Amino acid sequence: MDPSTTKFKSRNDNQFRFGQIPENSRKRQYKNDGQHGIKQELKGKKMHTKSFNSSAPDSRVKFKKHSSTFRLAVEEYNNKKLEIQKRKEEIKHRKEETKQALQRYKEIKAIKMKTLSRKTKKGQPVMKYRMQNLLERIQNGLK
Repeated sequence: MDPSTTKFKSRNDNQFRFGQIPENSRKRQYKNDGQHGIKQELKGKKMHTKSFNSSAPDSRVKFKKHSSTFRLAVEEYNNKKLEIQKRKEEIKHRKEETKQALQRYKEIKAIKMKTLSRKTKKGQPVMKYRMQNLLERIQNGLK
């Protein structure tokens, strides 16, 4: 019986001879043709030329300088941080304005209540200040 036709192969059948490289595990072989930066790759019968350093002005490729993903992440983080800080400052500014406006309103209201709550010796309200208040309301309403 021929060992190649048998159902089971022995170990020796799969092995290759010493000094020979199996076809599927052959590494690429490069041959330098004497010019700097040009290597030829041997692949079977075909010859492929790879140019690493080309001095021709037309063949120069300008690569856009890419920032790394880490730099992009840091920039994005800083932008978000600045945006959040601006929002906080705006909110703080608005709160301060509303607080001041409320304080002014309370002061005006306190003065008005003080004048309107004045009483005579007998406990009657003083009409002078009430009439002034009514006159101011009418004048503000006409404008």
